[in-house]
Amino acid sequence: MLARLDATPGVARSEVEASGQRFRLFPALGADAAAIVTAARNILGENARVAEGAAPPSEEAIAGLGGRWFGSGDALALTRIEARLYKLRIVMSAAREGALQSPSDAKVLGEAAGVEIGAALLVAERDGSPRGDWFTAAWPTISSNIIDRCRERLGPDGVAQLASWLGTPGGPGHVIDRGAMTDETDGLTLDAQQRHWEGMLASRAEMFGPDPSGAARRSAPELQAAGLHRLLELGGGQGRDSLFFAANGFSVHVLDYSQAGIDTVLKNATEAGLQSRLSAQRHDVRRPLPVSDATFDACYSHMLFCMAFTAAELERLAGEVRRALRPGGQCIYTVRHKGDPDYGRGVHRGEDLYESNGFIVHYFDRAKVERLARGFVISSIDELEEGKLPRRLYRVAMRKA
Repeated sequence: MLARLDATPGVARSEVEASGQRFRLFPALGADAAAIVTAARNILGENARVAEGAAPPSEEAIAGLGGRWFGSGDALALTRIEARLYKLRIVMSAAREGALQSPSDAKVLGEAAGVEIGAALLVAERDGSPRGDWFTAAWPTISSNIIDRCRERLGPDGVAQLASWLGTPGGPGHVIDRGAMTDETDGLTLDAQQRHWEGMLASRAEMFGPDPSGAARRSAPELQAAGLHRLLELGGGQGRDSLFFAANGFSVHVLDYSQAGIDTVLKNATEAGLQSRLSAQRHDVRRPLPVSDATFDACYSHMLFCMAFTAAELERLAGEVRRALRPGGQCIYTVRHKGDPDYGRGVHRGEDLYESNGFIVHYFDRAKVERLARGFVISSIDELEEGKLPRRLYRVAMRKA
């Protein structure tokens, strides 16, 4: 956390107080204080606030207030402070996400989390100086032991509710702030997102409603006019767009990493009598697409590209789409862009990714669209809105060069 604050433009150095709840930023000469505050809130979380009228450290010491302050070089001390922060964030996140049945449950969870995180840190210290990923590595053991400690005091229903939360990104995903996503950490993040989506799609039969998206309605006639009928859809979800394309004469093959979504798509296709026009399989698009070269006339994707992928993964995916398309094939995709009301809110997950309510979104600008268009010719970049917020999207159409 301090390393990220130190790297903020205009920050000369940063410190954290021993409680782990207060941070001090020292601006460089001529730095924009308002910009530093905004950047710090993106790093520390949406609940961070400026301490108005705080006393200087010397006066706090005289008054017996506060504790020792640490900089980024105080590795072991910072790790211990980090452990306290994890405990606080577990309890606060659990309360915010509705994982606790009563205020007294928060005390029980806090006590259990404090003991188990402390024990994990002692093990890490015994085995040598704790690495930066000590908490992530120990999380399966920590979460299991927390549940065991809470079992008697929370009762069967309370423990079941807490266990369900601890096993989803709404739990550790809110506790572990991974910072800048890299090839070493993004797999864990997307795996957590997969479990989250799996649960959501399994529990809500029509999460996005039965009607096709506006993007699908607009795309279908364009593809038909170009004589493009064999369609690969990435991230079909529960199939609202998949069924629409199939009902309008397209041969559709859906790839999605949620088995619950795939099952729903195939069930609905059968009920609608469209099974001959629609096939679907589970697949993680971080891996090479399970299709032969130059197989499809077109590829369509509604908001898959703006999920929890790094820019490097998106470039690889765009290359795979190009491989799957026939010469002159069309790729149409939609993504949320930086003009969206949610951009910059929630927990920053590196690059232009932000997590809110358990979902991670990668927000685009036009430069990113152009970066993914290598080997393609961009036909259009249109802006549209969807939902109540509303979500603000780019609809990108590009042709294989």
